[in-house]
Amino acid sequence: MTRLPTRHAAIVIALTLAGATAHADEQRPFDWDRYHARQDACRETDRIAALCAHGVDFCDELALRQAKRACVGPLGEQSP
Repeated sequence: MTRLPTRHAAIVIALTLAGATAHADEQRPFDWDRYHARQDACRETDRIAALCAHGVDFCDELALRQAKRACVGPLGEQSP
């Protein structure tokens, strides 16, 4: 069995992983509806936070938390 130098082995592994990732992305198209829903939630978060900051008589904390949660997403990543 031929032994590859460590650098070559790392390159082979990186290319293999890149190919597997590219193949997985081809199978799952981008979800535009989810993207736009998250964008809307982020705008809603900003709107509610602005109202609360300006001293509105009633600040809807529950709506603010829900909008923040929808904006951040399931894994905690921010919307693009």
